[in-house]
Amino acid sequence: MKDAAMEDRLQERSESIFGRFCKKVSSIDMRMAAGVPAVIGTLLFVAGCAQEAHGQMELLTYGGRAALDAYKSIAQSTTLSLPEFVAHAVTGKELGFGGTTQGYALGITTIGPIASSAAVLLARGLETARGMLNSVVNSLTHKVVNAQTPPVVPAFSPVVGTNSLAMTGIDMRTGFYVEGREQGQAVDLVDVHAELQIKPR
Repeated sequence: MKDAAMEDRLQERSESIFGRFCKKVSSIDMRMAAGVPAVIGTLLFVAGCAQEAHGQMELLTYGGRAALDAYKSIAQSTTLSLPEFVAHAVTGKELGFGGTTQGYALGITTIGPIASSAAVLLARGLETARGMLNSVVNSLTHKVVNAQTPPVVPAFSPVVGTNSLAMTGIDMRTGFYVEGREQGQAVDLVDVHAELQIKPR
């Protein structure tokens, strides 16, 4: 029993965390979602170029001109398309001094904006669906509550006095009710049958 209650609480908390996460993501501007990955990828590509220049400078310093020319010839003989270049960087294959960083940068620049924009659109769709579902549930709950609540019919009781009745507004389950008179209005006993049509419930 305790395990089931614990599982229910954990499920409610996880749903609440997921709901807050979707709400935060759905509130992100689309231009921001597409622009931030592109900027990050561009900066990372510049960092890869700097790594490549630094590596070639060290190779020239410690290995000489012949070593640098051999390195460049190997790099020029290996031609890769953009998807292959990104795949080599992700899988960790050798791409030179700064090739791996440049491959990650190209992947972020090309795939990042699409993925982030799709995530924002998906979160907005989930938020819209959840709002519609909540409105439907609230509407059904309201209808069920109204169907289960019996209507309250105002009733009256005789007031001690001479030839008079008065509406009291007390909800009596048994007795009489008066049609056509407001609450608290006095009724003459002589004309009550003719004018007000006192009827038993």
